[in-house]
Amino acid sequence: MRTFTPVNLSPAWLSLQSLALANLPSLRELLTDASRSSSMQLQACGIHMDFTHQRVNETVLQALQALAKDRHVDDQLRAMFEAEAINTTENRSVLHIALRGSHLSKPPWGQAVSSQVENAVRQDLCFRRKNAFRGLCRPQQLGHHRCGEPRYRWLRPWAAYGDYGFANCC
Repeated sequence: MRTFTPVNLSPAWLSLQSLALANLPSLRELLTDASRSSSMQLQACGIHMDFTHQRVNETVLQALQALAKDRHVDDQLRAMFEAEAINTTENRSVLHIALRGSHLSKPPWGQAVSSQVENAVRQDLCFRRKNAFRGLCRPQQLGHHRCGEPRYRWLRPWAAYGDYGFANCC
């Protein structure tokens, strides 16, 4: 088991902090560097990230990567996808990923977690619907456009419940 070190005391953080205090060129100066456009962009898995308009340089990006490695971000991400108990205060898994994928027939986190998420989403949507008239929730927060189409893609799996199960929820 790893011993916990507060992030602000880790060597990677202190290195990043010293870079933040350093006198970096202005963004205007950084943008004049033609080689910057190729070295400050990443593309993978259909995602394009462009850091050219950020006041960072190669050294800062390396320091950020070192901090992510020091804090075991890759291990935490893997653990989150595998529904391990990474929420240490409640000793349970986090359900961020399951929220967006509980409609999967064989989710990697298991059907039990998907069922928990489905129930929690139905309760949340029911609460919002019942309290919208009280001003506690604005109708736009219910997850619908005016045309009735779900605003967020992750709500679409619950469309099978008709009006998201509001008639028989709670």
